[in-house]
Amino acid sequence: MQRLRTLSLVIMLTLSLIFAWMFQDHFSPPLTRPLPYIPAQIQSADLDFSDIRTVSDKKKRFFEFMRPIIEHENIRIMEQRLRLQNTPAKKINKKWLARLARDYGVKMGTIEETRKKLLTRVDIIPLELALAQSANESSWGQSRFALEANNMFGQWCLTAGCGLVPRQRDEDQTHEVSTYSSVNDSVRSYLLLLNSGKAFHKLRLIRRQHRDKKKQLNALALAEGLSGYSARGQSYIREIQSIIRINKNMMRPTKPSFPPIVDTFSSPSKVSFKQ
Repeated sequence: MQRLRTLSLVIMLTLSLIFAWMFQDHFSPPLTRPLPYIPAQIQSADLDFSDIRTVSDKKKRFFEFMRPIIEHENIRIMEQRLRLQNTPAKKINKKWLARLARDYGVKMGTIEETRKKLLTRVDIIPLELALAQSANESSWGQSRFALEANNMFGQWCLTAGCGLVPRQRDEDQTHEVSTYSSVNDSVRSYLLLLNSGKAFHKLRLIRRQHRDKKKQLNALALAEGLSGYSARGQSYIREIQSIIRINKNMMRPTKPSFPPIVDTFSSPSKVSFKQ
């Protein structure tokens, strides 16, 4: 009886390995590092400043609140990127590739053509850059749009009733500020915007140049591609860069739970960027 049970276990294990090998192109590669733990849906109301006494403490609390959400979404993007890079063309799941191309606004061509275009878009945004923009756009999590709409990046939508109407909107304008069910969704939408919006081609070009030279992504350099995020243009860029320089030491955790996300190899709703 014991031999029979052992034989059954061996057969089941063998079949599971065969199944996994046959269908490996349908799944993402296993995680190379643990995802930072965050609840499924975080609300802006979860950011508690009630016991904060100094400006420095407020900044730290904000960064601690936003950091794991941004890291979580960046790791998700890197998983997509590594699968895109490392899956042989003959084994790539075409339905998965088509969905990725649709999400990132890339027109499908041959597998290699589509892969090349996607690799300029399916990539992370440096943590410091995302933290700086979220602090700036949400007034450190205390703006009306952050509190009422979980919108941490000031993103717009263009359909009537899609979000909150700005109180100081000009009469000839029709935009609204996007509403999200969670801060997580706001972060994911922001990352997709920078990775697919036409206005941020320069940011993606700078990032691609860093990748080609095997350089670590630099938040200050990528910020130069944000002129389309605000009508203030270069003034906005300098403001974001200033936030990064002043607060850089607080932006990274004192004891990171896993190594920085690096590229070891060389679908939210449509949103509009701020004017």
